[in-house]
Amino acid sequence: MNNENLTKAQALHRSGRLAEAENAYGALLAESDNPDARHGLALLLNQTGRSAEAIPILEQLLAIDSDSVSSRLVLARCLAATGDLQAAIEQCNIACEMLPDNPAAWSLAGQLKQQACDPRAALDSLERALGIDPTHGPALHNQGIALATLGQHDAALLAYEGALKVMPLAARVY
Repeated sequence: MNNENLTKAQALHRSGRLAEAENAYGALLAESDNPDARHGLALLLNQTGRSAEAIPILEQLLAIDSDSVSSRLVLARCLAATGDLQAAIEQCNIACEMLPDNPAAWSLAGQLKQQACDPRAALDSLERALGIDPTHGPALHNQGIALATLGQHDAALLAYEGALKVMPLAARVY
């Protein structure tokens, strides 16, 4: 029954029925300590602007399973959302060390380094992401931002054009 309830909670979450998903995750966690339900709840909390509530859940998950790159990346997003960019970058760096072929981890690291006003370090991470997946849209977009910040406008334009090719409907690029 537990797996069935988890599948239901995840389906509600994916379909955007967030209040119902939150209730389903909560009911599951009331029955037993399910790491997947905890992770789903933390992700949902972050997605609904309650990152501070998600942080202790993710820290507990990582205390149990420090190898969870997914939990580490969600924690990085939550820490960034609450203004702790250095801790967020540290989590991304650990995730990148654990899974060096993950373009999403490198891309997030680059985005956070850019937010921390370190465009050169951001470019290093973004170039790693693009070396793994040259069509990684968020990395291309963030590469454009970092290059523009450094005054390399022609190169930034090329990065933005690449992002538009792979993410034509992404409003943030326009």
